[in-house]
Amino acid sequence: MPLLFSRVAIFDVLEHQQQALKTEVNQLDSSTIEHVTEQELVRDLAAKYKSEMPALEEDKAYTSYREVEVDVSQDPMRMIWDRSQPFYIKGTEITIGVPFKGDPDLFQIRPTTSTLNPPGGEVHGNEIHLTYTRTDDNAAAVRSEYERALRDIKQHLGWLESSVADFNSKIGQQVQGLISQRKQKLAAAAGMVAAIGLPLKQKESQADAKPQLATKSLSKSISSPKKWDVFISHAARTRTNLFGHLLWHCGRRGFPCGMTSSR
Repeated sequence: MPLLFSRVAIFDVLEHQQQALKTEVNQLDSSTIEHVTEQELVRDLAAKYKSEMPALEEDKAYTSYREVEVDVSQDPMRMIWDRSQPFYIKGTEITIGVPFKGDPDLFQIRPTTSTLNPPGGEVHGNEIHLTYTRTDDNAAAVRSEYERALRDIKQHLGWLESSVADFNSKIGQQVQGLISQRKQKLAAAAGMVAAIGLPLKQKESQADAKPQLATKSLSKSISSPKKWDVFISHAARTRTNLFGHLLWHCGRRGFPCGMTSSR
């Protein structure tokens, strides 16, 4: 199974989010700043850049299975004369699906604390799929592997949660500070133009267009599909996905992001 919690470091993701947030606030135009309340801007931007930690719904886990051909040519416990070519026998592939709530992309993020052997699994929508192949009928072995994988996944989610919770708790204050800076910059520009002492030319129908401009600008800046470019596309969510661009960027170049040593 592909490895989880190994694609990109949480430090890189949160830094990317901070830079993306700063860029978005700096692109808010004067019409949006004037006609949308600061409370609304802070609320919508903070909601967009927050992350919802996945919560496993173990009580809803289920299994599916199918018969497969298994190559056992490299199994040292089997008497096979020619190991230079595949030797297939019948086996059973068992997939255990574990539903979860929250952001699926966080399963790709490496926490500040991690192990050299992260758990494996595949994210399908809002489910984690754990797959095991057996050539015997040892149900206890499958159950043991599943429970161990589940413990590892929950441990990594716990390590991630401290970083994500800290970021989420501060995002509102950060947004408010950035908006205040943006307002000051726009006010300074308007003051400079006013100090020139000449009449300001108004755009045609500006008075009538203000409410529409404000609404359109907010919709464009808050809800636009400016995702990550996009590496992962799971079930549609209302907030903009902010990790994907970073994951896509790394995958496009064929190397993992954030190659800093983990504690």
